[in-house]
Amino acid sequence: MEVNEEALEDAVKHFEDFYEDIFLEFIKYGEVEEIHVCDNIGDHIIGNVYVKFSSESEAKKCLEDLNGKYYTGRIIYGEYCPVTDFREAKCRQYNDGSCERGGYCNFMHLKHVSKSFRKALFRYMYEAYPFYKERKKQLEDDDHKKRDRDYDKFGKREGEGDKSRPRNDSSRHERSQEPEAQPPARDQTSAERRAMIAMWNQESGQ
Repeated sequence: MEVNEEALEDAVKHFEDFYEDIFLEFIKYGEVEEIHVCDNIGDHIIGNVYVKFSSESEAKKCLEDLNGKYYTGRIIYGEYCPVTDFREAKCRQYNDGSCERGGYCNFMHLKHVSKSFRKALFRYMYEAYPFYKERKKQLEDDDHKKRDRDYDKFGKREGEGDKSRPRNDSSRHERSQEPEAQPPARDQTSAERRAMIAMWNQESGQ
């Protein structure tokens, strides 16, 4: 089936309007790290929107406030999600255009959001809520300091007397290649987190 260019542009514009709308709503509750919208058509996943906040307390605040409200005439059903790494939940075959299950695949088929559009939204978030950016920078600094301490404690070669880590160009280059700081490490195991999330979902449904 052929789709003319004008219809395709209208569909992209409609989705970007929706994405921007929910993004601006979510950032009222806390720093958003990721938002994903599923393109699957299976009953258990159709229309699902996933948002990842920088802290569990922000996610809890958002869920408690939005759950049961309406968006464009449709009620919002929210619950905690055990997925912490969406890269593992995405369908790799879908990204390659080779998923044989199509819309009924149990892995996420995520609607595409252009990098420039996403970047503009996140830039707005940090401008509108500078506290998020300050906190993010503090977490990155704390993480770098912890890595420095770990290196000094465990990474020195035998016979080295200087306890300080040399600050040469190569070490700075290696640090520049490190991925962006992740949320604070969780103490629970995966099984414990899933049990906790199930309990939260049960409590929110009462």
